[in-house]
Amino acid sequence: MTTITNLKHRTSKQHIELGASRSKRDIDDLTKIQEWFHQHEPFNLNEKRLHSLSSGLATSNGDGVNCDKTEQIGAKIHEQLNQINFTEATIKRSHQVQSLDHLLPGIEVDKKKVDINPILLFSRLIAIIQRDEDTASFFKYELTTIATSLFKDNAMRKTDKSRLALSFTQGVQPSERNTQAIHVLDGGALLHKVKWKKHSTYKEITKHYVNYVRTKYGSCCIVFDGYDQGPSIKDHEHVRRVHKACADIQLAESTRASVDQQIFLSNMKNKSQFITLLSHCLRADGQIVNNSTGDADTMVVASALQFASQGNATTVVADDTDVLILLMYHWKENMADVYFLSEARKSQKKGLLVWKIHNLVMEAGEAVIPHILFVHAWSGCDTVSAIFGQGKTNLLKKLKESEKLKDISVLMSDPQATAEQIGEAGIQVLISKYGGKCKDSLTG
Repeated sequence: MTTITNLKHRTSKQHIELGASRSKRDIDDLTKIQEWFHQHEPFNLNEKRLHSLSSGLATSNGDGVNCDKTEQIGAKIHEQLNQINFTEATIKRSHQVQSLDHLLPGIEVDKKKVDINPILLFSRLIAIIQRDEDTASFFKYELTTIATSLFKDNAMRKTDKSRLALSFTQGVQPSERNTQAIHVLDGGALLHKVKWKKHSTYKEITKHYVNYVRTKYGSCCIVFDGYDQGPSIKDHEHVRRVHKACADIQLAESTRASVDQQIFLSNMKNKSQFITLLSHCLRADGQIVNNSTGDADTMVVASALQFASQGNATTVVADDTDVLILLMYHWKENMADVYFLSEARKSQKKGLLVWKIHNLVMEAGEAVIPHILFVHAWSGCDTVSAIFGQGKTNLLKKLKESEKLKDISVLMSDPQATAEQIGEAGIQVLISKYGGKCKDSLTG
C-alpha cells in the first residue's frame, strides 16, 4: 500500500488503551487498588471515629478536627459574611475547617501553625553551619530536641541484634535436632508463622495454629506476650514495628477476618484478644500455654530452663537474639541439654539450624559469658538505643581485651550499686566505645 499510494504510513497513537501492554498495566493498577482497600477497609463499622485510611490517624473528643462537617461550616461562614464589605471580612481560625493535619506537631510562625520535620530541619541547620568558619559558636544553642546519635525519626536507634548472635554461632557446628526434646515456643514468633486464609473465621484460623503446632512440635509449651499492662519499656519497639494502623475489632469465633493479618496484629488490643482465643484452643488440644504479663522472653527462657533442670532435653523455638543471650547466660552445666532453634535462619544444605547452648557457652568462654547481658544492652537492644556508628560486636571485642570494662560490667550487675556509680560507669563505657582513655571525659 505504501508503494501504490506513494504515502508513508505511521502507527497512530489513537486507541492505545486497547493495546496488550496498556491493558496489562490497567489490570495491575486495579489489583493494587483492590489490595489497598482490602487492607484499609473503608466500611469498618467497629471504628466510629473520623480517621485516615492510609495512616490510621484518628480523632478524639475535643481535638478540634471537623473536616467531616465542611459543608455546614462553609454555609455558616457565608452566613456570617452577609452584609459585610469584602475588605472588612475576616474569618477566625476557630471557625474554619480543621483537617487531620491539625493533629500533627508543628510550630507557630507569624501566629500560623507550620508543620515541620525536626530531623530534616536539624540536618539543614548543620549544612548551613558547615559553611561558617566559626562552627563552635553555633553549638552553644540547642539545635535539635533529641540526641541524633541515639535517636532516629523520633525513635530509639535500631541495632542489628542478629550480628551478636552470629558472632557467638560462627565457628560452632550446628547440632542434630533432638526429636525427643520438649519444645518451648515463643508465641510472638508463632503468631506470624501461620498465614491466615482470606475470609476465614477466627475460629478456623485458630484451628490452623493448633494443627501447625501439633504437626510440627507435638506436645509442647507455648509462651505468649502480654499487652494489657499499659506502658512498658518496649513501647518504642512496638511503635517501630507498626507500619499500618488498624482499628479496634470486637473479636468473636464466628467473625470473619476482613483485615490483613499483619495489620490486624499491629493493634495491641486486637492481638491480645486473639492470643486469649488462641491460648484457649491450644490448651483444649492439651498444650501447655503460659501467658506473660509483659514481654515473654524471660518466661520463655525460665520455662525452658525449668524443664532442663528437671532432666528433660529442651529445644527453644524463637527468632529473637534476646532469648539466645538469656539462655547462654543462665544455662548451668548441671542441667539437661538445651537447644536453640531459629526458624528465621536456614541453611541451603541443612535447612533449619539448631545450636546446642552448651557448645555456644564453651566457645564463648568463661571470660565472656558473665558479661554478655552487659554487652547486649550497651550495644543496643529492644529497650536500649543503639549508638550511631557503633556496631553490635564492637563492644564485645573491646571487652575481651579490657579488664576495666569487665569490672564495669560487674558493677552494673550489682543491685547494691548507687545511681552515681552507675552513671559514672556509663560515662566510662561511652568513652571506651569511642576509643578514649580512662582519664578522658565526654566533654574533652
